[in-house]
Amino acid sequence: MKKYMALAAIAAACPLASANIVVNGSFEDPALTNLSDDGLGIYWYTFVGANGFTGWTHPFMVGAVDRPGAWEASHGLQYINIESSRGFFIEQRVPTTPGATYLLSFDYAPDPFETPGSTESDIGVYFGGNLVGIASGDDSTVGNLNWTNYSLQVTSPSSLTLLRFEDRGSAGSTGGYLDNVSLVLIPTPASLGLLIGAAPLLARRRR
Repeated sequence: MKKYMALAAIAAACPLASANIVVNGSFEDPALTNLSDDGLGIYWYTFVGANGFTGWTHPFMVGAVDRPGAWEASHGLQYINIESSRGFFIEQRVPTTPGATYLLSFDYAPDPFETPGSTESDIGVYFGGNLVGIASGDDSTVGNLNWTNYSLQVTSPSSLTLLRFEDRGSAGSTGGYLDNVSLVLIPTPASLGLLIGAAPLLARRRR
């Protein structure tokens, strides 16, 4: 298992009153159509340009819908593949309060065909133009996407903040999988913990 790194603080687990401000964080809209089977019982649909998931901007997008027992989504029925061969990224501008603290959470799984020890499936997480974390792993299998939930505390620099997930691999054919993206306001930052040093770990837990 590779190390998981981040440049933001661990957020304490606690009930949050605020709603998720990310649009279509589980990539359920639109429902995928024109599906094709890749031989593993997984159905794929390729999005190009603006014809992708509602709320997200991207130059190229690969979406997937699960089938029972075969590479299932972590939340809902659909998820995305941030494929390294395309220099892929997705981003969304979210309405935020300058100086406010938020809990950013998402589910990540490495490509099942990832070479052990490789970084081809790594996904960089950016908030307000700053790299705040890196999701990394090599433990998925052909029979199971090994989803891991990540959470970290971020502070908004403006009233409209760019949230971006970007491939960090080379021009290979594998890439990380992303689902269940959430950004919620933390009502009382002082009660949930402060930043703890320059580069603490990104909080993570198995799905």
